[in-house]
Amino acid sequence: MRYLFTLIFLFGCAPSSDMRFEPANGFFDEYTQEFEELYGQDIGFVEFGFAAFDDRYAQCNRLANFGQVLVDKERWDDLCELQKRAVIFHELGHCVLHREHSGEDSYMYESIRSCEFYEGNKDGLDFELFN
Repeated sequence: MRYLFTLIFLFGCAPSSDMRFEPANGFFDEYTQEFEELYGQDIGFVEFGFAAFDDRYAQCNRLANFGQVLVDKERWDDLCELQKRAVIFHELGHCVLHREHSGEDSYMYESIRSCEFYEGNKDGLDFELFN
């Protein structure tokens, strides 16, 4: 198996109709601050919260001037630090950068990869997302 931890349908982009929202209250600040530094702009128009999903770790609900990133709290705890960063960067890629899913050499790939993959490719993935 090329990647130790590949899951299909990891990232979702459409809202679910029976989702319960729980505010995240700064839980993702370290990731959003790093995203803002790399992006060069404030992303204060994105709200973060928790919700339960059957088939994904997170999703972005995107409106005209507002974004909402929802993360499955139980699934979140199963991820290493670099996978957590990748999940947040992926969803912010949708909400802030208006990016769609793309190839394997991008945070916008539709599946999560191993911690080792992100460790070895972090700089290239960052460059691809913001350039």
